[in-house]
Amino acid sequence: MIAIQLLTVFIILSIYSVINFFNNNKLYKASVVQKLESIVSILGYNCRSPLNFLDQSAAEDILSSLGSEANVVNAWLYNGDDQLFATYVK
Repeated sequence: MIAIQLLTVFIILSIYSVINFFNNNKLYKASVVQKLESIVSILGYNCRSPLNFLDQSAAEDILSSLGSEANVVNAWLYNGDDQLFATYVK
């Protein structure tokens, strides 16, 4: 009788653990995406002036602020003609 109860508890806890793992993984991915979207929005706003005044070094300085972000490895900024204007490589 106790063996059946222990087996039942083990199965329920195993199922709960799997569901919890996938749920937490999904929530983590969503939070990373939201954070990166916010960063991109701010960088886009900050890069308007360097693009308007064709100041490539200022644009690269702005992109270099991504150095503190662990999830960002590379960044590219393109001008209105779809030509590469500035880059950041960690």
